[in-house]
Amino acid sequence: MSSQNSVQDAIALIKSGRRDEARAILTGILKDDKDNLAAWAGMVQVANNREEAAACLKQVLRLKPGDPWASRQLEKLEPAQPEPAPPAPPPPPSPPAYAPPPSPPPPTVPAAQESADFMASTQPHAQAPLADSGGWVEASDSTPVSAADATVRLEPEPLQRLSKTAEEPQPAAPPAEKPARGRSNTLLYVGIAVLVLAICAIVVGLLVVRQYLPGGGGSGAVYDGGDGYNTTLVQTIGLGQTQQARLDDLFDAHNWQFDGTAGQSVTIRVNALEGSDPHAKLLDPHGRVIAEDDDGGGGYDALIVMNLPSDGVYTVRVDMWTTGPYSISVE
Repeated sequence: MSSQNSVQDAIALIKSGRRDEARAILTGILKDDKDNLAAWAGMVQVANNREEAAACLKQVLRLKPGDPWASRQLEKLEPAQPEPAPPAPPPPPSPPAYAPPPSPPPPTVPAAQESADFMASTQPHAQAPLADSGGWVEASDSTPVSAADATVRLEPEPLQRLSKTAEEPQPAAPPAEKPARGRSNTLLYVGIAVLVLAICAIVVGLLVVRQYLPGGGGSGAVYDGGDGYNTTLVQTIGLGQTQQARLDDLFDAHNWQFDGTAGQSVTIRVNALEGSDPHAKLLDPHGRVIAEDDDGGGGYDALIVMNLPSDGVYTVRVDMWTTGPYSISVE
């Protein structure tokens, strides 16, 4: 059997969910031919982890540089790392410590002058002649005044008043009233306890409603059915409606939601358009996969027919083996 036929067999096994058998076939092909592009692309679908899938995609790009599909998938698995920040520049040298200039020495006063100044300061009532007039201090009306009358004396009364004021005791400020801490702290603790109890009651109520009301998680919950694909569309579809959409990435999926009741019979069709190959899963209101199909509708069309087990919001999750447009209807 040629390697091309073996790859086709492996792809058929992948579609039927027999991934281990497909992996064994693809591994055998690559042992004999490490440059088999189709086998490396198939290994991406059966990789055991993200690192292994990334390694297979690198082999695809080695054999087919610039392939858009492989490049997009590798960017999702290995996002670009940010460039390290440049090292911080060294701090500028600190300026030298400031040293104040030395104070100038006090002026030298001759010993004779110092003595004269000291003597003048110890004689508060000494007469002060004016050098120009040759007499004593004159009044404004040019009447001669004796030195004793012209001498300015410091009145002792202001000093006495200041001294008396400083000696008088000042009235003490009344003591500040201490707040009643015990009562305020008790009210604070009670308020916090009430708030915590209210939050706990709200959380428990939400959990009860989510668990027991029909629909479980409620409308709008995003489920992935355990496949790990990126959910790029969440939309409501009514019974009897047909809508179209497009998937351009093997790792993306769309969620279509509708309301169902227990015992209701539904027929879900996901038809391939323009050579696409859609795959469909039906999830119950709790996000569990209850039905799945790939080509049951003929050709590459998916078909699910079943009776719904309970009331709630159901999700039809669509992904692709071969990307492209598709149509979906729920009856």
